[in-house]
Amino acid sequence: MKKRRNVRRKNKRMRWGLFFLGLAVLAAVVWKIQFSRQPPYAYDAYIERYAAKNKLDQALVAAVIYQESRYREKAESAKGAQGLMQIMPDTAKWIGEHLKIPYSKERVMDPETNIRMGTWYLRTLLDQYQEDEMLALAAYNAGPGNVDEWLKDPRWTRGGRLNKIPFAETEKYVESVMRMKEVYRKMYQERLPKKKS
Repeated sequence: MKKRRNVRRKNKRMRWGLFFLGLAVLAAVVWKIQFSRQPPYAYDAYIERYAAKNKLDQALVAAVIYQESRYREKAESAKGAQGLMQIMPDTAKWIGEHLKIPYSKERVMDPETNIRMGTWYLRTLLDQYQEDEMLALAAYNAGPGNVDEWLKDPRWTRGGRLNKIPFAETEKYVESVMRMKEVYRKMYQERLPKKKS
């Protein structure tokens, strides 16, 4: 009788031990899955430097890089866009003239140069569209010429504001970047400066 009681106690302790071990393993697995789902935040020194220089939100820059290249520095699109921020060669040449950076594909593929050029271009678009992030991102993706045309077309505007992006790809791009901007802000709160109210 006493032996049976001791065996039951041991079994009960063993079950509790296994239960807590299982919880610990489950917590470790959940943590690993959550950690592995976090978007990357590489090249943070360049992002911080050039976002500050161009008065941009670091979370916005990180989100654009994520959406454009998933942080692959040698990314090249079928249309010819190059590097982390996927800058088209003609746009890179134009930016290079303003920043005194002679164009070469190798230079544009360099992470620091690409972020420097991409953030300058994003700032230029924000200035052009009076700090309207949606319009600036649409122009980054589809070109400012298209955005200017949409703003003149009453099918896409209401009260002088763009209420519908006619290119499905650009609409999805803008939504994705804005969503990723908030993801970056939440995931990297300690690393990113606080959002201005």
